[in-house]
Amino acid sequence: GALNTPEEGLTRKLVYFEQDNAVIGKMAKDAILLCNGYITLRSFPKIAKHQPAGFITYNGNIDTAREDVDLGEREFRSVLNKYGQMPGVNIKIHDAMEMLELGAEEVQIKLKGTLAKGISRNVVCDIPGKSDEVVICTAHYDSSSFSKGAYDNGTGAVCLYGLAQYFAKHQPERTIRLVW
Repeated sequence: GALNTPEEGLTRKLVYFEQDNAVIGKMAKDAILLCNGYITLRSFPKIAKHQPAGFITYNGNIDTAREDVDLGEREFRSVLNKYGQMPGVNIKIHDAMEMLELGAEEVQIKLKGTLAKGISRNVVCDIPGKSDEVVICTAHYDSSSFSKGAYDNGTGAVCLYGLAQYFAKHQPERTIRLVW
């Protein structure tokens, strides 16, 4: 998974990793990469092959005020371990833009985390319809520490509850499966 840094942090050359190509690849070795977009199952192998020292991701929209941008918590999935392990952090897009605008050539990241396992459960509500066809509606009820919650994804969870109330009194044509 994402490794911790030494206690004093990890200071390296900063490389903006917008896309995977030979030029960026030569600059990426042992650097800290500012990655355009999220680290995904498709993008991480492309990043890891260049052997960077670490990575930074960002989220948000530059047109949204800094104080209104959530700082999303990111999880390094264990399936990515086969491509390598390195420390990574997530920042707001405004901070990423500021680093680039100021011409940052070097960056320091500090990361100290713990590995934990937890139990997660879904809530499923089936409302039988008049046919065997099934319509599935989903929402998630997790959030991040900095999220405002209403749009991540409180409104979706409440909408599912409203659908359950309605269809409990009005049998649907198709079976409705609500999954939180």
